[in-house]
Amino acid sequence: MKEGYYPQWYIESLRYIYKKNIIRTLIYFSILFIIISMGILGNHYKRLNIVGKVQYNKNIELNNDRKSITTFAYNYIYEIISKEDLEINSMNIDDNNIGFNIKIKDKEDYSMCIKILEEKFSIVEVSSILQEKEELYFTAKVKIDGY
Repeated sequence: MKEGYYPQWYIESLRYIYKKNIIRTLIYFSILFIIISMGILGNHYKRLNIVGKVQYNKNIELNNDRKSITTFAYNYIYEIISKEDLEINSMNIDDNNIGFNIKIKDKEDYSMCIKILEEKFSIVEVSSILQEKEELYFTAKVKIDGY
């Protein structure tokens, strides 16, 4: 035999082995790609499902306790505030109470705001008139009847 000469059957068997290895590698990579894609899609679906559940319940969790206020109650509070022209600086929700920081002009405005709160809510606590810089305000904690 000549040096560097390979028989035809040997060359064809090498081609068969190379083709077999290339096909096997492509199959492994495609399976790996499918598994990774399924993992990414599964995580994305899980995230969407969690967001959908949160939006469906529409409850605002408070202080990581079992206390919560529904959006219906929150909208009820907002309607009362907007109808009565109360100037709210801040609103805090803790336990079953809702705390307001209400801006006032004078003592008459103070008594009028307290009357409005008495009509619409069950008052838990009301502070006296407080002054910060040149602004007058008071704080009130109320409970919503039926919520």
